[in-house]
Amino acid sequence: MMILLVITHLITGCLLTSTSTSASVVPNNTIKVADNDHLQYANTENTSSNKNVTGDENLHELSEIFLRIPATSVRRNSTFDPTVDLFIATTINSINSDTRTTEQNVGQMTLPPNVTGLCPEPGPENGLDPCKCTNNGGPQGGTINIDCPPEVSSQAILEDIIRRTTFFTFDVYRFPDNVITYFHFDSVSYAEAPYLEFLDLSGNGIEFIPQDAFTNPSLLTVHLARNIIYTLSQNSFSGLINAKLIDVSNNRLSDLQGNAFNIPNHQTSSVLQINLFNNSIRYIPTNAFGELIDVHVNLSFNQLMMLDVNVFQPIIVNSNYFAFFQADGNPILCDCNIFWIVIDPRIMECFDNFHCANRPETLYQLMPEDLPGCS
Repeated sequence: MMILLVITHLITGCLLTSTSTSASVVPNNTIKVADNDHLQYANTENTSSNKNVTGDENLHELSEIFLRIPATSVRRNSTFDPTVDLFIATTINSINSDTRTTEQNVGQMTLPPNVTGLCPEPGPENGLDPCKCTNNGGPQGGTINIDCPPEVSSQAILEDIIRRTTFFTFDVYRFPDNVITYFHFDSVSYAEAPYLEFLDLSGNGIEFIPQDAFTNPSLLTVHLARNIIYTLSQNSFSGLINAKLIDVSNNRLSDLQGNAFNIPNHQTSSVLQINLFNNSIRYIPTNAFGELIDVHVNLSFNQLMMLDVNVFQPIIVNSNYFAFFQADGNPILCDCNIFWIVIDPRIMECFDNFHCANRPETLYQLMPEDLPGCS
């Protein structure tokens, strides 16, 4: 992707006077698969790889041709999304729809050729049937539309694309808002995708994350939000030793498994953000986060009634420079179970100012004397 999307999040936390900057970057090359009934292929870099697809060449071979292009994007045909698709307008700008025009220069950048020639001739013999291939010209030209009826699943196409990424190096996979119910996580292993840094599987139908699902140390960002995940297995993320963000928000988790977020060799050069916002988590076992330190964990809007000292205190005490937990939106009882937080201002700074479920105060308004009989 030609546009560089950088989200810088500045955090000041407890323990040491420190700031941490965490950046989520969407670099040069992207695959994005959405809507299973429509895929768009867009050539976004210089190439002379135009080739007519005719006769018995099928979608399998067509995707191979696309993947031999230095950079290819697969994006949904929907309302223009400036956060994802802006590169189509800003870098390609306008491509002459005349197929005789192969390139157009803007400043120092050479725009890609018109890719109309990549569509096969219409008809059932072209191997795409029942899908249809058309060129989408106009000011955002240079895209190929492959329209498939609803009964054609995009799962096979998606996995076919993944298997062929060895033709060039991708560092981003985007598969949001698809129909995926089970993802073959070995397809994003280090052996299969050694340059992969960003994986987006948000908005699908994934129900569980198996043990040792993520073993790729190159992955920095994993988005699993807005699925229907109800189970994280032990060591689901154990291989993400360089991860900066694991987003499992807006799912159906109720209880975390022990060692669900155990990442034994996680590098602590930057804060790891774990987003569990808006699940239904009622209980966190003492070893849910393994031996992680220097983390920012968002537990807002779950069903937690207590904050177990044995879960959170080891993380806070052992962290080098940062630890922070968001807990607002939970029915937390402000009783003796949070006394360990209230008696130590340094510990209190490691939590947000959550509201008590059993009294009108927020955490920061409480004093030790407000919890008589606790020790």
